[in-house]
Amino acid sequence: MNLQKVSIIIILSVLGISIFFAVQLKKLHFDYELERFFPIQNENTLFFEQFRKTFGGDSDYILIGLRNKAGIFQKDFLQKADSLYQIISKIENVEFIHAPTRIRQQVRNRFSSVPIERPWLRFRDERRYPEDSTHIYRSNWANYLFAEDRQSVMIYVRHADFLNEEQARVLADAVKTSSEKIDFEEIHFAGKVFGQTTFIRLIRKETAIFVSVSLVLVILFLWTSYRKIWGILLPLAVVSLSILWTLGLMSMLGYPLDIISNIIPTLLLIIGIADVIHFLTHFLKARRDGQEKWPAVKSSVRIVGKATLITTLTTAIGFLTLTTSSFISLIELGLFATVGIVVALVLTYTFLPALMLKMGSFDQKGNHYSGFWEKILAPCFDWTLRNQRSILWISGIIAIVGIVGAFQIRINSYILTDLDQDHPLQKDQQFFGEKFGGARTLEIELMVRDSQFNVFSTDILKELEQVDQYLEGVYGASNLISPSILIASANMQYQFGRKDQYRIPDSTTLIRPLVRRLEKYSGRYELPRLIREDHQKAKITGQIPDWGSYILEQKNRDFKQFLEENFPESKLSYTITGTPHLMDLNNRFLAQNVLKGLFVALLVIALIFAWLFRSARLMLVTLVPNVLPLLVIAGIMGFTGIDLKISTSIIFIIAFGIAVDDSIHFLSRFQKEYQDKNLLEALRASYLSTGKAIVVTSLILLGGFMSFCLSSFAGTFYIGLLVSITLLVALIADLTVLPVLLIKVLKEKE
Repeated sequence: MNLQKVSIIIILSVLGISIFFAVQLKKLHFDYELERFFPIQNENTLFFEQFRKTFGGDSDYILIGLRNKAGIFQKDFLQKADSLYQIISKIENVEFIHAPTRIRQQVRNRFSSVPIERPWLRFRDERRYPEDSTHIYRSNWANYLFAEDRQSVMIYVRHADFLNEEQARVLADAVKTSSEKIDFEEIHFAGKVFGQTTFIRLIRKETAIFVSVSLVLVILFLWTSYRKIWGILLPLAVVSLSILWTLGLMSMLGYPLDIISNIIPTLLLIIGIADVIHFLTHFLKARRDGQEKWPAVKSSVRIVGKATLITTLTTAIGFLTLTTSSFISLIELGLFATVGIVVALVLTYTFLPALMLKMGSFDQKGNHYSGFWEKILAPCFDWTLRNQRSILWISGIIAIVGIVGAFQIRINSYILTDLDQDHPLQKDQQFFGEKFGGARTLEIELMVRDSQFNVFSTDILKELEQVDQYLEGVYGASNLISPSILIASANMQYQFGRKDQYRIPDSTTLIRPLVRRLEKYSGRYELPRLIREDHQKAKITGQIPDWGSYILEQKNRDFKQFLEENFPESKLSYTITGTPHLMDLNNRFLAQNVLKGLFVALLVIALIFAWLFRSARLMLVTLVPNVLPLLVIAGIMGFTGIDLKISTSIIFIIAFGIAVDDSIHFLSRFQKEYQDKNLLEALRASYLSTGKAIVVTSLILLGGFMSFCLSSFAGTFYIGLLVSITLLVALIADLTVLPVLLIKVLKEKE
């Protein structure tokens, strides 16, 4: 079978596969499920899943904050708040609402065992406002639905559990649209459905922006490098199909794009183009040297193919180490990024040559444009030779500073950690934190260790009373609900609302009727979500500001110490859980994941280098200029206070896997040149021949990653900024440190 027929078969096969995957793209969807950030195969996650089955979801709520600077006890404002309550109560998937104008209290009836229900706020009668406001601010409703500054109120909406993306979007839009139709002075929203809807819209928008900006930059660099239309179309054909196949495979298997994996299309665009550039650069040089088209293709496959195969392998190793993470999102990023770069390699050495054989002659005779690069690279090489000692000293100083900075890095994250601080969701979060004690939930499961007791036993309630005081006074929680608070509130109501009776009764005989009242008239408390029917399990729930995982980890350690010191023989077990807590727990594994991933990548790549160069010294020489950029970004993160979190944790692994590619191309060329030239001649030839491809691919990668700096997500922004800095440092190191180290190591041998 001749080459032309083989080319046609390859082209038609690739087009057929591409059409298949293009059809699959209609299934592609975007997602921001909080569960994707839980530690997988972890006892804490399994515990929370059981906890959620018992007590329901902890993030299935909406908070609506209404502010009126003239004060909340204004009839027109309260009437509008009540109108909003009536509208929202009719929205699909809304199950339960606490509104300032609709809360009711159960007052003991002197003539019957059935309590009398009265509204806390008789908002239609302005004459009652002074009395009702005094009553409210002495109750548990203060700082829950009524802010302490008396200028803001909150409407709490509980919706159905486990809403899918479409249901969450419809609910969020309905609540927001309904609220904005009423003329409130200031309005704020919080809740999972708003975060999920906002993040998904941003992910869609930013994916398009990243790809578009990267595409423009790639086209500019390709035109600058080749000054031919085919020099743009051929590379873009390869990377476009790589992206199509990868996203099509994700769609077919049901995997979504999320806040982490949405960078996959851009990654493949800017990483995949490097293989094509190295191939085309050598092919065009062969054509300039007088080779015919097919021999030039074969020469490029033989000489560049080995290095490209190794660089693909090293980059894939970097991404595959992400699959050891405890995050579903990072695992999927590592898996499908690896698939994509392997697809790009296969297409580069099958589809690209087939296209080239069916196109023109690619005649490069008389094309002297390559002299432009020689005029730049030759002086750089000469400067490197003259400044060997300075280069090594500067590199050593940079490495030491980077190591010092690395020890300053702090593991920390927030619920809305990746959103820009000026984003409306962040401002809403700040509002609820300042006015209502925070929009983040605190969940603690209580389990009775001895079946002879239950959560309403006198001793246990007395213990819980002290725990509640610690959580409110020291931990910083607000709006707590616990079995002891329920009983104290019920006792106060039973004693005709007397504030001095807000306490735990001293005997079980007095507690039992209060428990029965709670089971019949739970008021603001959804009892099945707080206490299991057999009273052997319960929970403490409350609200806290989003202090960040670093501070909360310390608070949780202090809480555990408090329990151990004050209740060493407690009949209760206390377990902090909840969606935010599980997301924080993942930060404990971040440092381990990053270090483990880097260690694995370094080890495997070192073994590849040892096999490739058959020399331990050359292996170390290759690693040094690629570890140096990692120390630079570690130092930058440490000294500038950039926290290590889900998104920034992948920077080191991605950066190392990509940065090492240029060293491999340089050394592969040097190894070939060194066979029949002396050391300096081989270095110069490698510098000038490989230098152009290294510079062009590095600039394309740098420009592509810089497009991530347009993101509204801080984590994605830092990926773009820090990986770009890494690639720039790696490029400089490959053109300066690497040649100097080769001279130092091989000079003695010569």
